[in-house]
Amino acid sequence: MRAPHRDRSVGTSRATSPLACLLLLAAACGDDGATSTATATDTGGASTSTTATTSTTEATTTSAGETAATTTPTTTASITTGAPVCGDGVVDPGEACDDGNLEDRDGCSNACSTDYVPDPVTMGMDLPAVVPVLRIDVGGQPIQKDVEIPGTLEIFEDHAGTLQDLDGLAPTFTSPIGMQGRGNFTWTLPKKGYAFELQGAGGASLDAAILGLPAGSDFALYACYTDKTCLRNALVFALGQELGRWSPRTRFVELVVDGQYLGLYMVWERIRRDKTRVDIDKPAPTAQDGDIEGGYIIRHEGGGKGQEVIGGVTYDRDFATQSGTVYTYHYPAVDTITPEQSAFIRGHLQAFEDAMIGDPAGHAAWIDVASWVDRAIVEELTNNWDGYVHSIYMTKDSQEDGGRLGMGPLWDFDLAFANGNVTGYNCATDTWAYQIVRPAPDDVPDYWLALFADPAFQDALACRWHELRAGPIALATIDARIAAWVEFTADARARDQATWKTVGTMIFPNCFSRPTYAEEVDALRAWIADRITWLDGQLADPGTCP
Repeated sequence: MRAPHRDRSVGTSRATSPLACLLLLAAACGDDGATSTATATDTGGASTSTTATTSTTEATTTSAGETAATTTPTTTASITTGAPVCGDGVVDPGEACDDGNLEDRDGCSNACSTDYVPDPVTMGMDLPAVVPVLRIDVGGQPIQKDVEIPGTLEIFEDHAGTLQDLDGLAPTFTSPIGMQGRGNFTWTLPKKGYAFELQGAGGASLDAAILGLPAGSDFALYACYTDKTCLRNALVFALGQELGRWSPRTRFVELVVDGQYLGLYMVWERIRRDKTRVDIDKPAPTAQDGDIEGGYIIRHEGGGKGQEVIGGVTYDRDFATQSGTVYTYHYPAVDTITPEQSAFIRGHLQAFEDAMIGDPAGHAAWIDVASWVDRAIVEELTNNWDGYVHSIYMTKDSQEDGGRLGMGPLWDFDLAFANGNVTGYNCATDTWAYQIVRPAPDDVPDYWLALFADPAFQDALACRWHELRAGPIALATIDARIAAWVEFTADARARDQATWKTVGTMIFPNCFSRPTYAEEVDALRAWIADRITWLDGQLADPGTCP
């Protein structure tokens, strides 16, 4: 995935700038710009000190690749290598990675660290002056769920905030797109969710940087209809930025389609394998071709997603283990996964489930424990009706990266924070989300129950809870984010409510409805405070935390 360690000792050929060639003089820079002395210069701009050897006689080159004179030189040569250069594609001592660029959000930061770099805008900081507007033209075609149609996207980021001046402005970004409807339950609602893919010539996907996000091609448009605050997913994705691994970055926008104002939406990065998103290896097609063990992205969506038609071919994208738990291929996609890859990941998940039931204390050999702990905390904090069962993504790393199953990325929390009143259970602040009793295929998988019963996992959960309570899950942090978003979206929300009029109306599956937006926000905040207080009492410090 990342540039391997490489020897920087004398004798390793590296590219040298023209200035260095002039400085080296008799050090014989070649036509390809490479010098035979590796430490003479660094292409990324490292500070080097070079004094060339000169004499009145012809220079010769030794077998070691160093320049020496046949007579006594008049100037003494010395080459001093400066500090390692992050961004030159070479992993130096002290660097965890170096992918040859200074993009801070692609799995290797501009400090040459593999630590995830949080996105401040997703976290409610560094918000722009005005909510951006996405204007999409699909020529009047009906938009259907999971059926892509061609269109054009214009993004306006510098406007007056009234939406009255857009026709007189040049968009900050324009691109052909493929547009489609998305969502399961949410697709049945009046205000619908969508997805779009940036496209280039011939309809091929095109990575581009929009709205201050890293370059990408595919994005979701979340409608926040039942969540009248439009804050529930925002809060979870903001928390996700602080958990140490990629979570979708988000932006609030207003959406206009074919001249019709559709309201306040959120843009989410969609889940895909990419160096700026889920940074996992590609699995080999077969075991004979290399490491077939990773990486994979698998989804758990209750009873599955059903069949999918791609290019006129119908594919079964779901599979089940002996427990009845249903998984869906996500990466590699169902139309590209090889029979050998499919057999491997199916077999691995079966072996994982067997191991978790037979020996839950040995879970660390199978899972990336930290990611599972974090997911459990998110599900319990939010008491999410979808928790543990719907919109659950898992990754399987390659052997090189440890080979374990990771839990995540996060996705879809519109039924969280007392907005999932299907049975009443998830409206409460004093119940464990993992203990909800539901019939298959919406039952919580047995491996989660085994984990929660394991003392080591319990201790890890409690320790991580206390760590996050000191910052990311502090009420002050949550309150600051809510306040920033409420102010930022005020004008857009007024237009949204003029269109949809959801505030003050009980909409399934709301746990409560308040007559004003401010009261909706206050009720949400009060529920979160009560939930945190209850969890504080349940997750006592075990006394073994670092």
